[in-house]
Amino acid sequence: MTMQTDPTPYADINELLERILSRMQGILGKKLIGFYIFGSLVTGDFDYESSDIDLVAAISADLNEREFESIKVRNCKKITFHMITLT
Repeated sequence: MTMQTDPTPYADINELLERILSRMQGILGKKLIGFYIFGSLVTGDFDYESSDIDLVAAISADLNEREFESIKVRNCKKITFHMITLT
């Protein structure tokens, strides 16, 4: 049995996820607890032409205005992004 180390079977999506995660780590530091994919990429129903990419970030405290503005994903209609504060 081979273990998959990439989060998805799509190389370009994996690269995008890595860039988003790296950017969030740089902005949020230790405030970022987890970064998760959900939806069709996880269930196997992803359609490359029509599906969006569903992401959720778990954070340890609310974002300040600078952090909030810095992590916005701009010009990408195919990403649905959620933040959850765990206190």
